[in-house]
Amino acid sequence: YMSKILIGNCLDKNSIVPLKVGLTLSKSLNKEALVLHADKMADYETLDSVFAHLNLEVHKNYIQNILEGNNIALEKQLKSVCVDLSNVSFESKSGSPSEILLAEAQNDITELVVLGHDFNKGIIDFFLGSVTGSIAHKCSKPVLIAKDEKCGAPKKIAIAYDFSYHCERALEWAVKFAKLNDAEVELVNVLPCYYQGYHVAHSIMPVSSINIKKLQIRSL
Repeated sequence: YMSKILIGNCLDKNSIVPLKVGLTLSKSLNKEALVLHADKMADYETLDSVFAHLNLEVHKNYIQNILEGNNIALEKQLKSVCVDLSNVSFESKSGSPSEILLAEAQNDITELVVLGHDFNKGIIDFFLGSVTGSIAHKCSKPVLIAKDEKCGAPKKIAIAYDFSYHCERALEWAVKFAKLNDAEVELVNVLPCYYQGYHVAHSIMPVSSINIKKLQIRSL
């Protein structure tokens, strides 16, 4: 089977950048792309109190109409940024965006999740967190937050590297991106100083330039 890149979409202007980046990467890496949208207002549990006095058939028709409209909008948005949709699928589902995207991300064939970023977040998102923030913290798969179209074809990639296992996948993806775009990869390691109040175990672990060299060679 072919692995895929999952692209989150909220059907607004903030979806254009991650859409372009995700589709570009899927073609460059020869991966399938799944553009996924989730609508909480098409969810039975959300609407239950609103339509409590109506029968299930009304519920079903209402939700179906919402999802059909979303899929039409998704297709229109896709065609506005990409002509060839041969390896691209899209779908709008009922439910919480973060829950739907996280569930799809756990699929074995999902290799990378591409999400957008809203630079004009409201006060609620600031305190309670956004969908992107929630997925980035909970998702077990690599997550790329596309704030600019340039991240789809970078010329220089910086990796904050502390020699923990968390950095391995970041390095792997950085190398993939670098090879695709003939980009430079820069590994950055910061050693806290004692006088700054850092007294954690990893700060006294010797980190030699030899280890950095090994990583540089591995990334070539």
